[in-house]
Amino acid sequence: MIGNPKSIAVIPFVNISSDIENEYFSDGITEEILNALTKIEGLLVTARTSSFTFKGKNQDICSIGHQLGVAVILEGSVRKDGNKVRITAQLAKTEEGYFFWSETWDRDLDDIFAVQDEIALMIAEKLRENLKHLFIEDHLVKKPTDNIEAYNLYLQGRYLLNKWSHADCLEAIGLFEKAVALEPNFALPYCGISDSYAFIGAKGFLKPQEVFPKARKYAEKALKIDDRLSDSHLALASVSFWYDWDLNTTYKHLERAIELNYSNADAHQIIAMTLMADQKLTEAEKESEKALQLDPMSEKNHFCHAAIYVAQRKFEESILLMDRILSANPYFQSASILKGFVLAYLKQYEEAAELFGNIPVAPGKTSNYIGGSGVVHAMMGNTEKAMEYYNQLYKQMQSEQVTFVGHLLALINVKLENFDEAFAILEEGIRLRSAELIYLKVHPFWEELWEDPRYEKLIGKIKGNIELDKKKTKPQYKKSGLKEKDAKEILSRLEEYMQIDKPYLKNKLTLNDLSNHIGASSNQLSQVLNEQLQQNFYDYVNGFRLKEFKEKIKNPKNQKFTFLSVAYQCGFNSKTTFNTFFKKATGLTPSEYFKKIS
Repeated sequence: MIGNPKSIAVIPFVNISSDIENEYFSDGITEEILNALTKIEGLLVTARTSSFTFKGKNQDICSIGHQLGVAVILEGSVRKDGNKVRITAQLAKTEEGYFFWSETWDRDLDDIFAVQDEIALMIAEKLRENLKHLFIEDHLVKKPTDNIEAYNLYLQGRYLLNKWSHADCLEAIGLFEKAVALEPNFALPYCGISDSYAFIGAKGFLKPQEVFPKARKYAEKALKIDDRLSDSHLALASVSFWYDWDLNTTYKHLERAIELNYSNADAHQIIAMTLMADQKLTEAEKESEKALQLDPMSEKNHFCHAAIYVAQRKFEESILLMDRILSANPYFQSASILKGFVLAYLKQYEEAAELFGNIPVAPGKTSNYIGGSGVVHAMMGNTEKAMEYYNQLYKQMQSEQVTFVGHLLALINVKLENFDEAFAILEEGIRLRSAELIYLKVHPFWEELWEDPRYEKLIGKIKGNIELDKKKTKPQYKKSGLKEKDAKEILSRLEEYMQIDKPYLKNKLTLNDLSNHIGASSNQLSQVLNEQLQQNFYDYVNGFRLKEFKEKIKNPKNQKFTFLSVAYQCGFNSKTTFNTFFKKATGLTPSEYFKKIS
């Protein structure tokens, strides 16, 4: 089902180079084109996470479109050979399931940014011609550096970073550092370093005080070079959220990230998390829905939505969503843990204990298994068993390089009503910025503390009370400044040109061709077609072609020709386009129509 008629997903371009090591390059080209398309006003672009779900999978266009809820799919291939690159790209409508445009570019790598811009602009034009009005800038790709070697290192680093593991992030940082050593004024690698450190800190792979200041420093460096990098504002938001616990500043960074790129699904997801931490749950749910629309295959987006349901006490909905996550990925531990706590809260203790006892993990029991089991037994009144798990968890935290798990130790104490001990642990967790504690105000598992006078002092460390500016989290579209009088004048010139010169008979007619002939910009003409006639370019032009076809087919002299050959005479350029448009306009096939008029 298509959610938005002006929507597209960019499926990873296939690496057809002889060297498999060039995989990073084809992924990088895909991502750069995807990012360029997000700059088109009014176009909804599916996020990388969901698009890359289909990498290497041979699924049909209709199926992908249904799963992602998009109207158009872009796919292609990349062949890199030394300093030469060949890029192919093709567009398909997901509802009909056919390709309506394709092109190939052969270029030197020195021209890689120019070809990315050329591809993005051509795709934008074809989308505007086939969908509804889109406002398109003169350029969609800005040349980020003159140093191709530094850019190549950046693409390699981004390829590793997108694997989202501790080891890959550290290796990515090394590549990004090499890139900026070659080109200190190249903003994107600084942004990559910041993203890497923010991820490592948020996941607790290293101590927050070690990595978040670094994430802040590199994001600020990137923005000093180029203040229009949405991801750098996102990185600063991560620092403000996970480390500073300053929700208002987090929200302001995210507003700017979305202002620069409305299709930044991660920004919408962190806004949802920020609003949840600030107890603005209705707004959080709406932002989470936006993130899911942009990135429907993202497990973390579904998990965020489930967590908001828990905060809203929508427990049945949350369990259904977590089951969906776990059926796709049983190793998504966060979903297992949250589901276990929900089951325990609902007094389904045996199911919760079984879940914590069977979380699929690597050999050995993790802190989450031990802590979760301790919480459940504490809620069941099994004090001795709960303390056994508590001591295991405490010993593990002291002897191993694991994330601070004080929130689990504190929660066991809360359920055992050892409130003094719980508050002492929470104070230490607040000092160390234990990530889970930012939700102390909203998750029902902590409700026993909410009436304690020490609680207000504790949560005072979390700077909340977000000032919402809903206008900034909605796409702001530019107006062309086209007055009604001017629009009607353009339409009049267009109709006259179409009737007298019949340009639609040319099968390669474009929106630019028409706009040039009638003295209007392509943005203006697109807007006129959309607002004055409620049509896109191809429906408008094909309407003239269809009328011409109907006239010709009535003529006995033309009945010796096939329908398709007559259609080609009328400007249609493919059998699929002709048959599809004919059926859409008349409700009949050409053969059925001819029988009817005969």
